[in-house]
Amino acid sequence: MAKIAAIDIGTNSTRLLITSFIHNKISTLKREMVITRLGKNIESTNSMQEDGIKKTIEALSGYLELCRQHKVEKIRAVGTSVFRRAGNRKYFLKRAYEKTGLKIDIISGQEEAKLCFEGVVKSLQYLDKTVSKIKYSFLRSKKESKKLIVLDIGGGSSELVFGKSDCSISNIKSIELGSVTISEKFLNADKAYPQDISLMNNHITEILKKELGDIDSYKDAIIIGVAGTVSTIGSIFLGMEKYEREKLNGLIISIEDIKNIFNQLSCLSLEDRKRVKGLQPERADIITGGTAILLAFLNYFGTARIMVSEHDILDGIIYSLCNF
Repeated sequence: MAKIAAIDIGTNSTRLLITSFIHNKISTLKREMVITRLGKNIESTNSMQEDGIKKTIEALSGYLELCRQHKVEKIRAVGTSVFRRAGNRKYFLKRAYEKTGLKIDIISGQEEAKLCFEGVVKSLQYLDKTVSKIKYSFLRSKKESKKLIVLDIGGGSSELVFGKSDCSISNIKSIELGSVTISEKFLNADKAYPQDISLMNNHITEILKKELGDIDSYKDAIIIGVAGTVSTIGSIFLGMEKYEREKLNGLIISIEDIKNIFNQLSCLSLEDRKRVKGLQPERADIITGGTAILLAFLNYFGTARIMVSEHDILDGIIYSLCNF
């Protein structure tokens, strides 16, 4: 039995997945996530801030200790959007290596999106038999591969992969739209004002038009959303007192419900948002911006609903390490 771990260092959070791989089967042993805000103020400074660097390296040190406890044999750590933008990334990589001995791969937006797509689709295809067959029947059809868009709204960028349920990929887009950067650019930290929301929405729409152009061939695609923004919206929708991964995985949310959540969040102060069921207090200052990005994507594709996946780039990294 092999023990394999994946680490994803993002703009807003640093995450860990430890798995076992035996007889061609992958089992999850541990998932962890720490809000580290490595990309705080990246929009205005183009640099990682010292507080975020310190928190991230502390998180990495803790994750490596967990890997030692689980006797992990192989680890891959990747850095995403924040590293592609930060002018001081070499400084971070040097410090992280000196403190932890960990070498971090800075991956392109294209590779990030590809790993995420494979993590989502392969995980849905190999779900345990106890999971509802009706919920995932569109992925298991033997007659026809369904068109899919996997959407990952990160803190600093959004990745989209256009493909099919057989894991084939036709296009990959990495767009500089993220929940942290859009919130810092347009929204007051305490409360979202109507004029700021209007400017933000117009900005997002213009970027999507510029980056995506004509997408008529994917108008009927199934959209699967991953990562913090989408999972948080799912948690709010369900009114979760505590995070329950299995309830979120495969959840389908309509655009009307997302609009209602956005309208609710937009009217609240930061302190009131921190008390919303299902919303981690650490995400309260960026969730409005993240939700605006999600709504813009759904409107752009003319899609009435989104499926939440709790599998993502971490799973994709694991699959790449064991050639699954």
